[in-house]
Amino acid sequence: ADEAVAELETMASDSPSSAIQHAFNGAKGAVLVYEGKYDQAVPLLERDDDNAFSLFRLAYASQKTVKSQLAQARLAAAMAFNQPTPEQAFVVPAVDLDKAEHLTAVRR
Repeated sequence: ADEAVAELETMASDSPSSAIQHAFNGAKGAVLVYEGKYDQAVPLLERDDDNAFSLFRLAYASQKTVKSQLAQARLAAAMAFNQPTPEQAFVVPAVDLDKAEHLTAVRR
């Protein structure tokens, strides 16, 4: 994952493409969530607001930080995400952040 994120970071620094910027922010934010670095993940995930997985990870990371009051609002945004994407199919049924064990499974 680190190699892929590093490659995306290089691409993002060389390109103004919003697709590449979103991909980098979402990927880097996801890695930081999996590493338990929630405070660092939040600003990156906030920039990838067109991806249901990033919105859900943002809600989860917010719950784990002092920004926990924002977690429910961010979860509502993830649940309201309504674009016909595979990400939406996975995120919308996952309502309970406390049961989002798949987000920390990598660290086990």
